[in-house]
Amino acid sequence: MNWIVFSITAYVFFALQAGLEPAWAVGDATPNLLLILAVFVGVSARKPAVPWAMLVVGVLLDLIPGPIKDQGAILGPHAVGYLVGGYAVLQLRNLLFRESTVTVVLMVF
Repeated sequence: MNWIVFSITAYVFFALQAGLEPAWAVGDATPNLLLILAVFVGVSARKPAVPWAMLVVGVLLDLIPGPIKDQGAILGPHAVGYLVGGYAVLQLRNLLFRESTVTVVLMVF
C-alpha cells in the first residue's frame, strides 16, 4: 500500500465527508466515504498495514463534529470500531478471490 496515496485520498474523503454532509443527506442518512475507503484498503492492502489504516480513518471520523453544537471531538469510538471492522475484513477476505473485480466490489458494498 502506498501511504502517500492513502493519505491524500483519506484527506480528500474527509474533506468531502465533513464539508458536504448537509448537502447530500437524505433524511438522516449520509454516505460515508471514509467507510468505503476503509473497506477497500482492508480488502486490498497487506495485513500489517490494515490496522494502521483503520486507525487513521477512525481518528479522522472522530474529528468530524457531531450533531450537537459546541460538542468537542471525542477520540476513540470510531477508531476502535474501525479497528474491529478491519479485523473482520481481514478474516473475511480469505473467502474471496482478489483477482475478480466483482467479488472486490461486492465486499466493499
